[in-house]
Amino acid sequence: MVNGNESLVELGPFGIFLAFVLFIWMFFSQVLNYVFHATAFSQIMQIKKISRPFLAWLPIGGNYSLGKICDSINNKNNKKSNFKILLTISASCLLVTYALCVIIYKSSAAAYGTYAPSNRVLTFLLLSFFVICTVFYIISLNCVFKEFCPNNSKYFALSLISTMFPIVPFISGIMLLKAAKSAENLSSKT
Repeated sequence: MVNGNESLVELGPFGIFLAFVLFIWMFFSQVLNYVFHATAFSQIMQIKKISRPFLAWLPIGGNYSLGKICDSINNKNNKKSNFKILLTISASCLLVTYALCVIIYKSSAAAYGTYAPSNRVLTFLLLSFFVICTVFYIISLNCVFKEFCPNNSKYFALSLISTMFPIVPFISGIMLLKAAKSAENLSSKT
């Protein structure tokens, strides 16, 4: 019987199998989500004639691309925004803080033979940058969906749920591909 203190590995072969299946599911769903997002961002950038759509395929470049799309939409609506800078800086800070966490925790494990107590400041920074990056990302997704799918708030709602609760993480990517298709249809009408 599992009392909550046991890991999946302690459950024996079934636990190891279950952990493996969960790992494979998360890995492939994240790769699929990444491909969907990059494809949608690069298509929208090409449709809106925004320079360097290939940046959507780079890890931090995807955030930059989403920011450029939102800035382009806001400029068209006579609003000033700097989402490309906000998203790029917040994602970069998140990546650097995560790398520092890994380095510090791994070095403490090597030095002490076990993981040292967590560094509260670094953990706080990691969580802060994660929340900031997520908020900017959600605001940017809302901007894209309002522009290309104005009558379909369900796209944004599903993307929001997928971003906040990654049960089926690639729903957000599918919704973005639908927004890219709507953008293509809108551009062909004009």
